[in-house]
Amino acid sequence: MGISMLEHHDDPKIKIAGNIHYLWVEPEHRKNNIGKTIVARIIQFFKENGVNDLFLDYNFGNIEAEKFWGRLGYTPGIIVARNSIKNIEKKL
Repeated sequence: MGISMLEHHDDPKIKIAGNIHYLWVEPEHRKNNIGKTIVARIIQFFKENGVNDLFLDYNFGNIEAEKFWGRLGYTPGIIVARNSIKNIEKKL
């Protein structure tokens, strides 16, 4: 039905923070609060490990993810750009 991958940082430079690398709910199970249930369990895990701040990433143009995370108060904060080495070399 759903899956997530997490990362726990314990680095003084970035404080104690968590990262949600992905959260996936099968399309036929969406709109059944499964995503919120997974996030609640993620929060429980991170709270038990002293984490106060959570970061996450999702693909640009993923409107469903943007809406889901936006309803939980997330706003985009970092831009990650991608290019092929071959294309970069052409432009050098």
